[in-house]
Amino acid sequence: MLPLGIIPTDEALISGITNLPEFACSSIPMHERPYAIEAVRSFSVPDEASVALARALDRMLRSACMARHPASPATARLLYSSYDAALPGEQQPRGMFVQGLSGVGKTTALQRSLSRYPQCYEHREFPAFVGGLRQLVWLHIDVPATGKLKDLATSLIFATAAALDLDSDYIDRVMAGRRTGTELFRAWSQLAKAHFLGVLVLDEAQNIFRLTALNERKSPKSDHLRVAEDALLKELLLFINSSQVAVVLSGTPDAAALLSRRMSIAQRLTSYGYHELDPFSGPDDIAFKAHFLPALLRFQFAEPRLGNSEELRTLLYQATAGIRRLIRMIWESAHVIAARQEEQLDLPHIKSAINQSGGTIQPAVRALLSGDPVRLREYEDLLRRL
Repeated sequence: MLPLGIIPTDEALISGITNLPEFACSSIPMHERPYAIEAVRSFSVPDEASVALARALDRMLRSACMARHPASPATARLLYSSYDAALPGEQQPRGMFVQGLSGVGKTTALQRSLSRYPQCYEHREFPAFVGGLRQLVWLHIDVPATGKLKDLATSLIFATAAALDLDSDYIDRVMAGRRTGTELFRAWSQLAKAHFLGVLVLDEAQNIFRLTALNERKSPKSDHLRVAEDALLKELLLFINSSQVAVVLSGTPDAAALLSRRMSIAQRLTSYGYHELDPFSGPDDIAFKAHFLPALLRFQFAEPRLGNSEELRTLLYQATAGIRRLIRMIWESAHVIAARQEEQLDLPHIKSAINQSGGTIQPAVRALLSGDPVRLREYEDLLRRL
């Protein structure tokens, strides 16, 4: 339990996932401001859903570690038995699904939660391991765009080797020959179990599926996503069942809907909750008005500064549909425009930034504001890149 520390209080948990970098930039000259304002990309102010996610992740990680207590003979048998062997007794798969539209802050919430723990922890002494053990506490990667098991396994191998600081000889040995995706994934799984991986986070879970043609997506009754490769879900399910490693999948609502139809994997991926992160619901959403926007307003260069006005909140909401990433993009772009004109930030600069984004994001924003699933499907490709 050493890598995880004590169970945090609510106050400690919120503090641990909050990131408000200093921004005392009144003396920065105009030509440097477009560079300095990029700091706006890094701040994080958790809302209620993000705090619930962090708490569930903490519980799940501690449970996964305790289930494989290193002093237990059952754990030793698991490490040295066949690939699909599981611990004796009742098994408790540990899974969680995080759902939300592109840009609402899923990855940020997960990364801030994971940042509370070291990715690796060096145990100087460890039962049954001479010379101690380097434990891999967590691993976070994106599901490759192909949705193929071999590409996922390759990404996992390289990410794990980098985190554990393994030499290139290991990768050469594992990748040697024309190994199948199943063989590579199982080789990675054995490595992960040997280093007592606590939690695996697979982001961009929608990449497990492939989009159907645009004309098919216009039908409200058609499935516009299909599994790219059944082998990936099969191996993932086996890993969840046999490894006792906690697994988090994070993706868009369409991916969540399709996964929910596969009862075997849906049950295992929601044992620690189905966490939905939403855009702000309107200009007066408390999370937006009282928390996110005040933090955003810190990122200004000089007096007079824009305040938390109804006009500003409405302007930003109508231009972004409450998507956090888009709000940051508009804010950063407005500062660049103001600096180019050698002026302090004001509402006209924000309106100019919104107008400049019209051809790229506004169709998707209008679809989001409409709530029409057919219109949303037409812009699925764009939404994934917001």
